[in-house]
Amino acid sequence: MISIASRSLLALVITGLALLAWPVASVFGQGADKEEMVVTGSRIRQDPLEEKAPLMTLQRADIDRTGLTSLGELMQRLTTSGSPLTTRQNNSGNAGFPPDGGGIGAGAATADLRNLGSKRTLVLVDGLRWVSESSASGVGSAVDLNSIPLSAIERIEILEDGASAIYGSDAIAGVINVITKKHFDGMELAAYVGTYDEGGETQDYSITFGKDTDDMSFLFSVGYIEQKRVKASDIEQARTPIPFVTDGTGGSSGTPQSRFLFNDPNTGSDIDCTTNDGVDGPVYDPANPCAGDDFHPFATADRFNFAPFNLVLAPSERVNIYTQVQYKLTPNIQLYAKGMYTNRESTNQAAPEPLFIGPDAGNGNLMDTIGVSATNPFNPFGFDLNADPNAGPVNFVFAGRRPLEAGPRIFEQNVNTWYVAGGLQGEFAAANRSFYWDLNALTSQNRADQIKQGAFNSSHIKIALGPVDTCAAISGCVPLNFFGGQGSDGSGTITPEMLSWIGFTQKDVAQQDLFEVSGNISGDIVDLPAGALAFAVGFAHREQDGFFQPDAIVVAGESAGIPAQPTAGSIDVDEFYGEISIPILEGMFLAQYLEVSGAVRYSDYDLFDDTITQFGLNWRPITDLLVRATVSEGFRAPTIGELFGSAARFDQTLTDPCSDMLNLGQSQATIDNCIALGVPADGSYVQFNPQISTATGGNDTLTPETADSFTVGIVYAPEWATDASWSSGVELEVTYWDHEVENAIQAFEAQIQLDGCVDS
Repeated sequence: MISIASRSLLALVITGLALLAWPVASVFGQGADKEEMVVTGSRIRQDPLEEKAPLMTLQRADIDRTGLTSLGELMQRLTTSGSPLTTRQNNSGNAGFPPDGGGIGAGAATADLRNLGSKRTLVLVDGLRWVSESSASGVGSAVDLNSIPLSAIERIEILEDGASAIYGSDAIAGVINVITKKHFDGMELAAYVGTYDEGGETQDYSITFGKDTDDMSFLFSVGYIEQKRVKASDIEQARTPIPFVTDGTGGSSGTPQSRFLFNDPNTGSDIDCTTNDGVDGPVYDPANPCAGDDFHPFATADRFNFAPFNLVLAPSERVNIYTQVQYKLTPNIQLYAKGMYTNRESTNQAAPEPLFIGPDAGNGNLMDTIGVSATNPFNPFGFDLNADPNAGPVNFVFAGRRPLEAGPRIFEQNVNTWYVAGGLQGEFAAANRSFYWDLNALTSQNRADQIKQGAFNSSHIKIALGPVDTCAAISGCVPLNFFGGQGSDGSGTITPEMLSWIGFTQKDVAQQDLFEVSGNISGDIVDLPAGALAFAVGFAHREQDGFFQPDAIVVAGESAGIPAQPTAGSIDVDEFYGEISIPILEGMFLAQYLEVSGAVRYSDYDLFDDTITQFGLNWRPITDLLVRATVSEGFRAPTIGELFGSAARFDQTLTDPCSDMLNLGQSQATIDNCIALGVPADGSYVQFNPQISTATGGNDTLTPETADSFTVGIVYAPEWATDASWSSGVELEVTYWDHEVENAIQAFEAQIQLDGCVDS
């Protein structure tokens, strides 16, 4: 169970002052004519100034003022935002397959409200769902905000409260509703150019034209956005794994100079050596194995600084098209249709892929079975480093070599998203009352193709390090020099011919499809003394399909990188909801207005079903003061990746409790347990790499996670400060919120498992 600690938020907003970055949607409108409309957080048409929950609205002008060209970067500016994937996340292409089964969408940007995770924030476009992103590491569980055309946005409404009873699955932490442009008459050209001091030049161009008449509106927009890279090597605090720490701490054990751990069969000694800088062909001396001109004992200072190869701002290029039309079929019925398309080309970069071989390499693939033949012409030891128990005693533990000669790993994504929606909207009168209805249908697809440069074929590595006669008999095979490091001239001892044999271009593809039909009807049932009792009911049928197909070499287990298997699955659901708003008091002492509301939703998935509820209170004791509260149940169905994800590996930064156990203050009980597990009692063991491979996979017996949410807030907006000479308005808001997620869908924390293996 995840439990999110309760907290309070105090916000003072003085509207009308240019120095404020974000305006908060006002809950008061003294002197303004009331207009009922649908706003995020309810399907019932209502006065937008009487919001029952915290709602922030970002208008188009506010978006333009930021100079940002990514919707994800905009969301990151919110005080309620957590730490989602953004264009500043460079590791998404090579971290592996996250334990939640959701995949990491390389080059994507997601939203995270209340730090509950992107998969617990629902993203809508004009009140309808948007397709989830495709990923190079699984079937994604969140929306890529870069797939929504920025030039199509009129405003953004952010509901900072749980709303699963209104919108269904995923709306635990809140809802982001992107409202698109619909009425435009004329033509508009827009251009923006900006840069950071360190680079990252950004260009944003768009052209929009349309026609708006009494019976029809039409709009067409085309946009182009380019964001260039910022290299970690250009940012001082990003040049090392731990900012400003240059002693090797935090670096990788996969070094360009090679590292070897084995048992010398001639002396019985355990060896842990690394090649000295500048050595072309090291010579091993069994009598003095880790000393002299060729080798030395591996130490922290030998760890590889991979940071300069990384990016702190990933390059991205996006082209988007948006069009919409609305046409009045009758005075009370309107037809609408819209289409959107976005193409994103983006790149991630990382240091050259380290090659870890041997039984303790921990790759989870063929690399763990690779040894080194004594006949390999570059083997300096004169004997086999045997990893095969069927071929005699296993004396090989681990070897690592980072081939700088191959250049950095480059992950290039080409992502296409298209979205088509249409339907009917209308109103009718019955029993002297007006009722509003809509029927909607949408279909959408997000497809990502990724090419990885700098990948290695482990089956070819095994042959190249094996018996030389076997390699000589295979066309194209060249024995691999795993031992010489960068050599005396710094160019490296792995030749282009060797790289040609062991390298390959990796191609992965993923896709998600969304289809949904829905309908809603709302209106007033009966007049009460304090106002009309209002309702909304509706239904939705949704189908989601997704797959992830790794490269054939990866599927065969013959890559040197992170192993993966294909994933595919689908989810169908039928949902029904009802919502009601009941005014209780109006115009009384300490009750200028009092209203209660409620909602219930039933969701029938093909694998399970669930029912959730929500209750709200809206109380204005005096004109200037509003008190509002909601109590709701949240709901999130497991995603395709969580249900059907194949077994995969994730490289997680973990601390082995037995590593350097005598110097890190471990308890005597832990030390005793480590020794009982076979760890040397002298404390000499230090883990090879802070990144340890963890294996996870989907579970088709999962049931939905649920949440209990409570939000209460007080908003004070004094009338004396409205339209004053010094401000257009002042609002003081205090909000207390609490979200508690039960039966959270996620893998058991790997660090806890590792610690438990020792402590138990």
